[in-house]
Amino acid sequence: MLQQLVKKNLTQEALQMNNLRVLHIGEYVQGGVATYIKTLLTHSRDVGVDEFMVLADAKSDHSWSLDPNHVFFIRIVEAF
Repeated sequence: MLQQLVKKNLTQEALQMNNLRVLHIGEYVQGGVATYIKTLLTHSRDVGVDEFMVLADAKSDHSWSLDPNHVFFIRIVEAF
């Protein structure tokens, strides 16, 4: 019951905020960090939040349930 009330209130707040967008940026998004972000993405859909991601190509999980136009992989060059 409480969970339904919280979800309802979050949905109403998101609608009032009008197009909230969240940008996740990560150099290393694998394992626990990736799991955490995937959990955030799942719940943000319920309240109408647009999610975007910018991730290091070589060090990040490539399996995301976002619109491919919202996920950007960049190549990081490490200097010696």
